[in-house]
Amino acid sequence: MSSAYDDHLSRDGRGVSEEEVQQMAKQKAHELFSVCDIEQKGFITKRDMQRLQNELPLLPDQLEAVFDSLDDDGNGYLTLEEFTEGFGSYLGINFMGDSTMEGDDTLENVYEGEERQEEEKQFTDMMENIGAKSLFDDENTIKHLWMKIRRDEPEMVGNFEEFLYKTSTDLRKTKADFDTLENALKSKSSAHDEEVRKLYEEMEYQIKKEKERILSEEQLKERNVRETLERDLEEKDKQLQELLNRHAEENYKWFKSMKNNGEKLEELNLVETETKQENEKLAKDKEELEDMLMKSQTSTEKGKTRPSKVNIWQYQQKRENKTEQSKSTVQFWQGQN
Repeated sequence: MSSAYDDHLSRDGRGVSEEEVQQMAKQKAHELFSVCDIEQKGFITKRDMQRLQNELPLLPDQLEAVFDSLDDDGNGYLTLEEFTEGFGSYLGINFMGDSTMEGDDTLENVYEGEERQEEEKQFTDMMENIGAKSLFDDENTIKHLWMKIRRDEPEMVGNFEEFLYKTSTDLRKTKADFDTLENALKSKSSAHDEEVRKLYEEMEYQIKKEKERILSEEQLKERNVRETLERDLEEKDKQLQELLNRHAEENYKWFKSMKNNGEKLEELNLVETETKQENEKLAKDKEELEDMLMKSQTSTEKGKTRPSKVNIWQYQQKRENKTEQSKSTVQFWQGQN
């Protein structure tokens, strides 16, 4: 990495101050951190560190060793500040203003990283032996605790591993019980879903049958109403035809009667004329008799001959009989027509 700065100095043609070097190194550290933290979490893990293979001339194992050397608190991740400070230390730059580190210290950190890598391998083998591999969610915490006990209190490592074995056994049993319960619940849920599905299918079938029944009944009612209306229409047409036929027959009879009784009609007209003339004559006679009656009433001679009241009444009765006979004759012929 120091050669990169030498190249920069040679290209620039002048010396670079310590502050400028610190600024450049800090900027480069931020760029490398951004390459690792593409999710922008604000921290990076050992797996994220492998994204620097194309940026730094280091092998994957060396990158892990560098990560372990920078992870002073052993929490399994590096913040931007921790990465920047460690990157400056790797370059021999102290961003806090302390004295710079030498290249030998950097190599020493790498060797320490390799030792830690060996410890991690031993920890992985131990976890597999006790059946606890990938069983715990926070395995990094357990790893750092195991390493700390191994360095500080080696005699307690066996007890810690036995505790891990019992805990992992209980966890596996609990997980197995949970899986059994989960499978039972899934099976019950599947059976319930199947039952609900069958109920829905049966309900849909019943609804379909009911719709078909109602539709069939409505069609039958509609057909019955239509047939009833057609019968009524045919009956009305028949009645109308009969009425027309009867009317035509009556007209024919009437015209025939009029033709056959033409002479009678002429005779009737003649009788009616004679009756009218007779009525006029009788009316004239009545006036003469009334005049004679008036004259007789004013006569002072009691022995003078005058028409009798009885004769006048008989004359009026005769005229009325004649009139009634004429009316009867006219009514008779009118009834015949």
